[in-house]
Amino acid sequence: MAWNIHGELSLMLRGPDVQLISEYDVILLQETWLDREEHLTLPVPDGYSIVSLARPERLTAENPSGGVAVIYRKELPMAVCRELSYSECMVLDFNDLTIILSYLPPRVSKCLDRLEMDPLNVLEGVITVRSLLNKPMLILGDENCRTGDLTSINDRPRASLDAVTDTRGKWFVDLCKDNDLLILNGTSYDRDVPGIWTDFQYNGCSVVDYACASTSLLPRLLEFKVVDWPTRSDHAFLSLKVSSTAAAGVVRNTAKRFREQRRLPVRFRRLPQNPPAVPGPEPDLVQPILDVLYEELVMSTGSAEEALSEIYGHATKSANARHVWIDGSCMDNGKPTARAGAGVYWGHGSQRNCAERVPGPQRNNRAEHVAFVRNVIHTYCHWIAQRKSLDWRCANGDVIAYAVDLLRKRDSAVEFCWVKGHSGEVGNEAADLLAKEGATKTVPFAFPPISTALSFPPSRSHDDEYTDVPDAFLPRSSHGGRDVVRQERWHLLTKFVNAAERSENGFWNMVKEITDAKPFSPDVSLDQLTAEFISRVNVPDVIPADFDVDSLLQATIEAQAIPAVTQDSTPNGYFSLSMTMEELVDIKEDMSARGPSAMGFDRMTYDLFLAIDNDCLLAFFNKCLELRGAPQLWLVTVLIGILKPGKDSDDPSSYRLIGLESCLLKMFTLFIDRRMRRWMDDNYILPETQNGFRKGYHGMNNPFILRTAIDVALAEGKTLHVVFPDLTNTFPSMDHASLWSMMYKKGVAGPLFDWLHMLYDGMSYVVRMGSAFSAPFRSTVGILAGDSGSPGFWNFFASDLVFVPHPEDISIGGRRVMNIEQADDGAMFSGPLGLQAHLDVYGPWASRKGLLVNIPKTKAMAFGKLPSTLPVFTILGRPIEWTNEHKYLGVTFTSSRADIFSQHYTEKENLPPREGVLIYKSRIDPHLTFGAEVAVDVASSGPHLLENVQVAYLRRLLSIQKRSIRVTVFTETGILPLSYCRIMFALRYLRRILHLGEHRIPV
Repeated sequence: MAWNIHGELSLMLRGPDVQLISEYDVILLQETWLDREEHLTLPVPDGYSIVSLARPERLTAENPSGGVAVIYRKELPMAVCRELSYSECMVLDFNDLTIILSYLPPRVSKCLDRLEMDPLNVLEGVITVRSLLNKPMLILGDENCRTGDLTSINDRPRASLDAVTDTRGKWFVDLCKDNDLLILNGTSYDRDVPGIWTDFQYNGCSVVDYACASTSLLPRLLEFKVVDWPTRSDHAFLSLKVSSTAAAGVVRNTAKRFREQRRLPVRFRRLPQNPPAVPGPEPDLVQPILDVLYEELVMSTGSAEEALSEIYGHATKSANARHVWIDGSCMDNGKPTARAGAGVYWGHGSQRNCAERVPGPQRNNRAEHVAFVRNVIHTYCHWIAQRKSLDWRCANGDVIAYAVDLLRKRDSAVEFCWVKGHSGEVGNEAADLLAKEGATKTVPFAFPPISTALSFPPSRSHDDEYTDVPDAFLPRSSHGGRDVVRQERWHLLTKFVNAAERSENGFWNMVKEITDAKPFSPDVSLDQLTAEFISRVNVPDVIPADFDVDSLLQATIEAQAIPAVTQDSTPNGYFSLSMTMEELVDIKEDMSARGPSAMGFDRMTYDLFLAIDNDCLLAFFNKCLELRGAPQLWLVTVLIGILKPGKDSDDPSSYRLIGLESCLLKMFTLFIDRRMRRWMDDNYILPETQNGFRKGYHGMNNPFILRTAIDVALAEGKTLHVVFPDLTNTFPSMDHASLWSMMYKKGVAGPLFDWLHMLYDGMSYVVRMGSAFSAPFRSTVGILAGDSGSPGFWNFFASDLVFVPHPEDISIGGRRVMNIEQADDGAMFSGPLGLQAHLDVYGPWASRKGLLVNIPKTKAMAFGKLPSTLPVFTILGRPIEWTNEHKYLGVTFTSSRADIFSQHYTEKENLPPREGVLIYKSRIDPHLTFGAEVAVDVASSGPHLLENVQVAYLRRLLSIQKRSIRVTVFTETGILPLSYCRIMFALRYLRRILHLGEHRIPV
C-alpha cells in the first residue's frame, strides 16, 4: 500500500482508518509532515514498526512538510538502505525484491530550493544503481507528474482518464523505459477501472501517483488497484500484492480496529498464586506467613465509598435541605501584598452570612478551602483518603484537617455542588462579594471550636458539566477528504478543552499521551533478549584480564564469613530500629509526588498501596523486618528492554535493561535507603566529590566545578588536562561480595542489613516481551534493577575511591580539587603529571572492585595552550584517545575554541520548537536554559542563537510576521526574554553555592 497522507498520519493512526493497516504487510507513506523522531510518538498498531525520514528542521519554526515513512510487519526480513535514502526517497531491501518509496514535490513547490538534493536526480540515481543488482524493483509514490497514455513498455499499452502529459511525465516515462520498468496504472494489470484518478482537487482531478514494476516481477504480481478513500486524503492509495519469499513467515490475524490504551481506575486484582519457580534451593529466610499477611494487606483496601465512610462516618439524621453559597477571594494573589478572604451566604439578610479574612498564608486556594469551593470539592470528596494517609502533609493541610473534623462531627448529610463563578447565580455572586469584603479586613479570624450544633444541610445534586464545542462552528472543508479530518481535529480539541476544565493534570496527561514516545516490542526474540540480560547480570564466563582476581576472591571469602543474623553496633540504631509512622508517611508522600509507576510481577500499583491504612502497612513492614523475610511475589523482578537512542533495534545489546519491582517492595527499600543515607551523612561516608543522587546537590554542580577549574587554570597561565573515564555496565556489574564485605567492615549490620542480604540472595528475574515471559534466572552481580536503594548503594560502593593530592592539582577557593563524580559519570583533571598519577589510582581501584573501564569511550581533553607534543595518558597501561569536544552531564565542552561552550549553544539552537506539541514553558524553556548556571553568557554570539529560537516560536504563537519588533512577543505573552532568564538561573545558582557549608564543593 502506498499513500500520500497529507500530514494526517497521527489522526489516521488514532481513528477508524487504522483498520486499513492490518490488511497490508508494508505501508508506504508520503508527505508525513513529521519532525525528526516524531514518529516515536505515534500509536503504531501491535505487530508493526515504523521508520521515518524527515526533512531537515529550520530555524523559522515553520510547520514540517514532506517526508516519507514506512510501516511494516515486524516479521518481515526487511532492511532500509539508508545510504540511498533521504527525506523524499526510501529504499527498502528484501531477499528477492527492492521497493523504492518516492515523493517528488510539485514543480512549483518552494521546498525544491531548500532541499539539499534534487529529488528527480536522486530518484534517477537510485533506480539506476539498484537496477545493476538484477533484483526486481517496485517504485511507488506520488511523483507529481502527468503521463497521459504514454507507456514505458511498447507491448504493454496504457489507458488513463487523465489525458494530460507534462514535461516531468515524459521524463518519468523515459526513466522507466531505460530501466525496464512498467507503469502499472492504466494497464491490463490495473484492476477495476484502469487509469482511474489518483488526485482530487477543486480545480480538477489528475493521475500523479504511480506504481512501477520490473518486467521480471510481473509474473509474481497478484493484484494492483487504485483505491479512492475520500474520508482521509485528497489522494487515492495504491494497493498492490506481490508473491515474495519475504512473507513466508508472516502470520496475519483477522483484521480488527486498533484501540488506544487508556488509563483504568485502580481496582483490586487478586495476587498471582503461582510465582515462577527458580532452580536451586529456596531462600531460608523467606517466611511463608508473610505471603498470607501480604494478601490480607492487599485485600484490606476497600472501595472509595468505604474510605469516605471511614473518614466521615454515617449520617444519622435527616432534615430539610438548606442551600448555602460559599466562595473565596484573594486580592493581589501571589504578591507580598496579597489579602485573602472567605464568604458564606445563607440568604438575604441572614445573620449567618459571614465575611472573614483568612488566617495563615494569603493565597486564593487557601481562601477557597476555608469556603469549600471549586476544585476543593475534589479534595473532600475524592482525594481525602490520600490526604489523610499522608497525615495532611499538603498545601493548606491544617485547614483541610479542621474541615474534615467538622464534617465528621455532623449528624446530617452534606452534599457539595460546584457552581460556575460569575455566571449570574445570585447566591454565588453574594458569596463572592462577602469573600472580597473579608479580604479587606485587617484581622484574620481564628478557627472556632467545633460544635455538633452547626448544620450545613445538603443541596440538590447537579450532573457534571463539560464544555463541548458546537458542531455549527466546524469549518467547511476546502477540498475532498477534509471534512472527516477537521471533525477529528475538532474532537481532539474538545477533549483537550474538557480535560483542561476538569484539572490541569488531566490536560498535561493528554499532552503526554500524544507527544511522548510510545512503547514498542523489540525487533529481537525473547530468547535473544533473555540471553543478553543473563550475561549482563552474572559473572562473565571469561574473567576480564583487567580484573584483580585476588581482591575479588578475598572479598568473596569475607562476605561468606558474615553471619546470617548480625547485630547493629551503631549508637543511633540506624540498622535495627523499626520503621516509625513518620518514616512511613514520608515515604508515602514521596511516592505520591512521583506519580504513577510501572507495576511489578504482583501487578499492584502505588495508588493501591497509598490507600492502605497506615497502621496496617506499618505493621506489615515491621513484620518483614522482624522475620528478615519477604513475600515470594517481592522476590520476582520483571525485566524489559528499552532501545537505546540511535542503536540498531535488531541487536540485543542495543537494549537498556529496565527492572520492574513490586511497588510495595520499592516503598520498603526506600525506607532502608533513607536509613542508609542518614547513616552515611552523619558519619561523612561519601566524599564531597560525589554529586549524584544526593539531596541538596544540584545537577549542575559538577559541570560548574569543571568550568571553574578551567577558568582558574587559564587565569594562572596553565593548561588543564581532563580525562572522562567510562565504566561498562556499571550498575549491573557491581560485585555483590565486595559490597557486603565493604558494608560489614564499615559497621553496617543488624536487621536492615540482614534483610538486604536476604533480598539479593533470593531475588529472581524474568524477561517480559509483550505478554510472554522467559524462564526465571538468578543474578550473581549488579545492583537490583529498578530498586529505590540502588543509586545509594552505588554511591557507597564507590566511596572508597580516594586520590592523593598532587602539586599540579587545581586549587578552587583554597581547596585542592582533582576529581568529580555524578554517580558513575566522573572526570579527573590536573597537570600532565598529576593527571597520570590520578589515573594510576583509578585503574587499579576499578580492577579491585570488578568494574571494567571502557578504554575506547574514555576521552582526554586539554584546555589552554597546547604543547608541541600532547602527553600520552594511560589507564591500566592502555592509551586514552584525545578529543576536542565532549558532553559531560548534558553540557558540551569544547577545547578548540575560545568559548568553551560554543558547541553547547549550537546544539541547543539546532533543536527548534514544534507548534502544538512542545509547549513553551514545559518543553522549550527548559531546553534553552539548560546549563545556564555553568555556561554564563559572557559572549553574545552563543546566546543570540538561542534567543532567535525563542523569538521565532513566540512570533509563530502570536501569528505575527517574522520581522515584527521583538518587544511585542514578550509584552503580549508575559514571557521574559531568554537572556534575562538565563542570567537569573546563573544568579540563583550563585546564591545557592554562596550559602553552602565550608565542607562542600563548589566553594
